[in-house]
Amino acid sequence: MKDHRSRITACLLLWLLATAQSPRAGDDLEALRHLMGPFPGVGVAVETKNTPGQAGIPPRRTDRWTFATGIQALVVQYSRFLNVPPHFSGSHPSLASGEMGIGLDGGPFGNWYAGNTIRILVDGIDIMQRRPADVVEAREGEEGRLRLAWKLDGGSELVLRFTVPEGGSVIRAVIALTPGTQPVGAIRVLLCCYPGGFAPAHGMPSHRYAATAAGERDLPPDFASAAGRPPPTLLIPSASPWAFYADHLQTRGALGLLALAEERATGEIRLSGYRVDTALDYPAGVRRIRLAFYAFELTNDAALAAFQGLQDSATRALRATGSDTGL
Repeated sequence: MKDHRSRITACLLLWLLATAQSPRAGDDLEALRHLMGPFPGVGVAVETKNTPGQAGIPPRRTDRWTFATGIQALVVQYSRFLNVPPHFSGSHPSLASGEMGIGLDGGPFGNWYAGNTIRILVDGIDIMQRRPADVVEAREGEEGRLRLAWKLDGGSELVLRFTVPEGGSVIRAVIALTPGTQPVGAIRVLLCCYPGGFAPAHGMPSHRYAATAAGERDLPPDFASAAGRPPPTLLIPSASPWAFYADHLQTRGALGLLALAEERATGEIRLSGYRVDTALDYPAGVRRIRLAFYAFELTNDAALAAFQGLQDSATRALRATGSDTGL
């Protein structure tokens, strides 16, 4: 009974650290793993919904992969039209709206938006909008993985691989272009989130704000866009590529984004009263991109302090994720 209670206590401590309740989370997790003993790993289950096509509209498929981390369940969702043979022979985009695509969900990660968190442009072409992924595969184990791949001209592939570690504190992504015969220029990653949640969709006010190494910007409830007064933007410096998103009118629901300085992204956040957009532009020649997505159940100030406190260990973990393109 004593060993059982010790293990439960250790699990609870791991959950607190994994959800960034402690700025020393990255340093303390290893000690807790020794106390807990072997971890059962991350399980993966998928739910699929198929919607038949209609005249001029291809069939639609939505997959939701749930990663059981032992603490909380995290979700990656992919909704798309199957706009290619043998499913469809006409002309129609695979992603027809901002509510389709690849999104994150599960607890506070739902503020990254399950419908459409990430889009990837290669030389200005939205690969996900053009066609559905040619390869979709998942794996459970010590960490959960989901791999999607799109065939490109010249024999290369665009690969997007998500990794969910034990504890469910973070979702990491690797974006990679495999070699091909046709040269490829720059990659642009577009991200969408709703820090603080979706209250504005129900007529409630918001006060979105974001912080990066360049400072902090906000969009107050009385902000009115007008000619010559666009919504505020905030740079994400390439030397220190992190971003924090929250809402002053919501005590919780903050989000964090971490990239790697050596991958040389130049980023910009564009605030609005509802959806917050982030663009990351990578120079020609960069073929591997790693990102880490965080979501917090802490109060906003505590979440920011925790996110800043874990960045060194989180950067090491993100770098150790590697850049291979396999599952």
